[in-house]
Amino acid sequence: MELSVANVWNLLRLTVVNPGQAADDLLRLPILGSMRFVALAVVAALSGVALWSTYAMAPMTMPDGSVMMPFGPLSWAVMVGAGVMITAGLIFVCSRVAGGKASFTDLILLMSWFQFLQLALFLAQMVLIVLLPPLGALVALASVGLTFWVLAHFIKAANGFASVLGPFLGIIGAIVLVFLLLLNGA
Repeated sequence: MELSVANVWNLLRLTVVNPGQAADDLLRLPILGSMRFVALAVVAALSGVALWSTYAMAPMTMPDGSVMMPFGPLSWAVMVGAGVMITAGLIFVCSRVAGGKASFTDLILLMSWFQFLQLALFLAQMVLIVLLPPLGALVALASVGLTFWVLAHFIKAANGFASVLGPFLGIIGAIVLVFLLLLNGA
């Protein structure tokens, strides 16, 4: 598959409509070994620039009314890249415990594409919030459900699980665990 806007658009569309097939297509691409980490670096850089641009245009206001200076794009990119690596690592470990067969680099590739999808959704939300605020809010809400849908199917496809229910319950369980840890102050 050649890298073109049409091919990227078609793969984004397939990811939304049939994420399991999109995951299979991604894993068949001739992106192997360290090139998967390069894909992660590119997506992290793009996300870093997008996040920096957004928060530079509309700085965050703290509860006390002060304005927080935005992080630089490199800081955002490092945070996104680290988040993708940690997510892939957690999925790798939990999947192995559940009998999954995905390699860590398979998960890096899928989570990099997942981050690219998240970036596309973020950009769509930002444009729509400016142009049509009610539609932007709906897209933001729909993207939450889409996130669970795609991530569960990616985990299922990468690991060869029979059902998407296990990955979905694993995602929910991980979110609850993180919430409880944060609530507990750990």
